[in-house]
Amino acid sequence: MYSIKDAVADKAVVPLLYEGRHNIMRVNEKPLDNYFDLVSEDLTEYGKANLKRKFSAKNKIVQSLNFIESTAWDISKHFVDTIQGTGFKGQLVAPNKLTALRYRDILKEIGKVSVELLISAPDSREGDNNVFEESDDKVKAFWKAMMDKYNTADNYDKSIINAFKKQDQPEIIIVVDKLLTGFDAPVNRVLYLTRNLKEHTLLQAIARVNRLAEGKDYGLIIYY
Repeated sequence: MYSIKDAVADKAVVPLLYEGRHNIMRVNEKPLDNYFDLVSEDLTEYGKANLKRKFSAKNKIVQSLNFIESTAWDISKHFVDTIQGTGFKGQLVAPNKLTALRYRDILKEIGKVSVELLISAPDSREGDNNVFEESDDKVKAFWKAMMDKYNTADNYDKSIINAFKKQDQPEIIIVVDKLLTGFDAPVNRVLYLTRNLKEHTLLQAIARVNRLAEGKDYGLIIYY
């Protein structure tokens, strides 16, 4: 069986380097505890324990504004220090559309790296609709703005992708599920993962940064 190692040896792709980065967050526990007590007031002790366990899980932590802000600053610094000015670009994979939109807004506010967001149309079934989740109105508003600007989803996709491949900006493209498979952009050198990917999807995603390009001797996988 022809493996990734074989492909690297044959110089069909570049090797991949992996780095796990820790996100150091300061959590003000008292307001969180007070808020949790308030929203769980009518639950049994068993129900409270279940709710607390659910929302302390990693997939909820990585969607928190505290985590997103801290990670966005780290991504900005890493990109500026290692990628910016080399002619190469990056891809950020977020756990859902709202989180992806938050990354876009915060990275734009930081202003060190140019970014664009590429998502599919909002799905009315998305989200848990509970007290810890923000409404998807923000995602719908973003989608409407993109449709007003580009007229169709196809035009929106093509415009962002062409700019990423052929123009100086954006330097980072933010995605959720789009462009994780079959997206061939040799300028793509670093993949910032802020969500768990498994098996086939993970293999497909990391292959986005191993395409050959002049001056590109490796691809980077940064996992938060």
